[in-house]
Amino acid sequence: MAEKMLFSSLPTEYKASLVELYNQQENVLAHNIKYLRELSTEEKGVFSTKGGSAPVGSVLQIIYKISGKLLPLHFNVAVDRAFVQEDILRTNYVLINGMMMAVVKEKRNPPLEIVYHNLKDLSDDELDVELQRNIAADKRLGFDLTNGQLVRFSVFNTGEDEYAVIVTTVEAVALKLDFHRIFRAALKLPQPDDVSKIVDAVVGGNGVMTTPVKNYWEKMLSNLPPMPKIPHLNPQPAKGKYSEEAYLVHVPRDILSDLRSKAESNKLLLMSMLQTAWGLLLQQSNSTDNVSYCILVPQKKKSTPGAQSIVPFLLKAEDNHTVKTMVNNAFKQFVVSQPYASLGREDIMNLLGKHNEPFDHFLNFYDFLAEPKPYSQVKGTGDGTIVSQKHWDVRDVILDVSFRNEGNQVIISVDYNGEVYLQNDIAILVKHYLLVLQQMLTDWNEPVVSFMERLEKHWKAKFEELELSHEDSRSIIQDALSRIALFQECEQGIIQLFVIGAKLYTKFEGDRISEHEVENQLVFVLSGKVARSIECGDGWYNTLDILKENSWINENVILPKHKVKISAEVITEQATILVVPLVNLMSTLKKSPLLAKNIIYHVMRQLEKYQRLWIQS
Repeated sequence: MAEKMLFSSLPTEYKASLVELYNQQENVLAHNIKYLRELSTEEKGVFSTKGGSAPVGSVLQIIYKISGKLLPLHFNVAVDRAFVQEDILRTNYVLINGMMMAVVKEKRNPPLEIVYHNLKDLSDDELDVELQRNIAADKRLGFDLTNGQLVRFSVFNTGEDEYAVIVTTVEAVALKLDFHRIFRAALKLPQPDDVSKIVDAVVGGNGVMTTPVKNYWEKMLSNLPPMPKIPHLNPQPAKGKYSEEAYLVHVPRDILSDLRSKAESNKLLLMSMLQTAWGLLLQQSNSTDNVSYCILVPQKKKSTPGAQSIVPFLLKAEDNHTVKTMVNNAFKQFVVSQPYASLGREDIMNLLGKHNEPFDHFLNFYDFLAEPKPYSQVKGTGDGTIVSQKHWDVRDVILDVSFRNEGNQVIISVDYNGEVYLQNDIAILVKHYLLVLQQMLTDWNEPVVSFMERLEKHWKAKFEELELSHEDSRSIIQDALSRIALFQECEQGIIQLFVIGAKLYTKFEGDRISEHEVENQLVFVLSGKVARSIECGDGWYNTLDILKENSWINENVILPKHKVKISAEVITEQATILVVPLVNLMSTLKKSPLLAKNIIYHVMRQLEKYQRLWIQS
């Protein structure tokens, strides 16, 4: 166990760094910080500080199936007690004078918020899709390693005395905490004496390679071309900050239909098409016919749930190659490489040597290829049966581009540092990638040279369209407000008052808008649809209604002490959300009787709507 250091005993320069980092005075920090310590060997293996002053850690997500009577009140108490008893739940990780340190707080404030969802009415197939959607949405929330809470719980009532609990946590927490103990405490079950770790190393071989595997990859990696540059990404001056963001898009149905037709229902061949498109994108943007990149796939030879392997790839275009030939070669390369697929991040760095740059992004096909056991086929227990676990590791990489199947769709999620790269740059990159896919289908039997010429021409035209469509955000907000019923017939001067402090957000399917996130804010959905849920005091959220574009999500925010809690979930591919400070409304009501009248009309229409629904039910 690393030595514990009190704040008062730290060197002066360490204290100064913490004061600047937390923006608090020394006496406040001395009161809030229980102690500091160096990282354990295990912890050092799951963090990175490359390229900034903020640490980046790998993330673990686990679905547990619980059998018993799990009450929200009892689960909240069990979690609160765990936060008091377990130092790791009150730990943050910081970089001080070039060294990573663990900062253990005296207490967590505010307490962890847990949302409880009622999914009892869903079929088995619908339930699997909904759980995977929630996993993806929870992952997109990211973690603030310096000052935030490093674990989240989502609880779903999936049947009579049956519950799914999604735990999303920084891996360093999972290395030291047995979540089963929290479940036992919530169900008032006896605790065993031993404390088991829930995580085995789930990424790669961790330096243990057989001679054939090592020889294969040494030969494969011996003549790598220079690392290609990812197009459209313009780094911003982030001053070392890290904020994990994600951009999500569905592969258009017409493109996906043609891809599946050519793949003839072969999942590996479809994957080869998707990753070849990325390679061709890199070739086009780097003006080269030879590129390398990495894909992440399930590791077949390891029994640990969630085990993954990194597979380096080479994509080279010869003079006589057609697009179809490129895809087939990629398919053959993967089939040959798959038996040797047991590489982890450290393995690749060791094979490349210190003088070579490691890969700076991954194409993540773990979810695309994995075949987990359906939730309905797993037997729950009182202390929680692990249904599935996933490992996410974007340390030292610019992007993690993930692919997953959901029903008849393929969904792409791009994880990136939101402090360094703009969402608009990521959106342009994804549009470029989808254009490559479309052009591949058009020129399937054409030489790659001809394909590249047409792709370059079509991309230039597409990029010009994107630049012409860019508008000032203030004008977009003003136009959006004018289309909302609440502001109908209001003067432009009144509408402009609401533009001040207003913000636009792009949310993706499965993303949730919880009440505590938008406290003292008016929230509107401008495009897409959201499903509203309501909690009336028992802890469980139940679906209330579906809201389409230009709708007001949280009318009860204007009540000083409202008795119900409302959350919303995006149910379309994307939704544009407008958030306006509540103070703008309160100050404007005195100036605009028309706005007050519109609010009254809106509330009365809502009352009329639910009166009808009440009678019909």
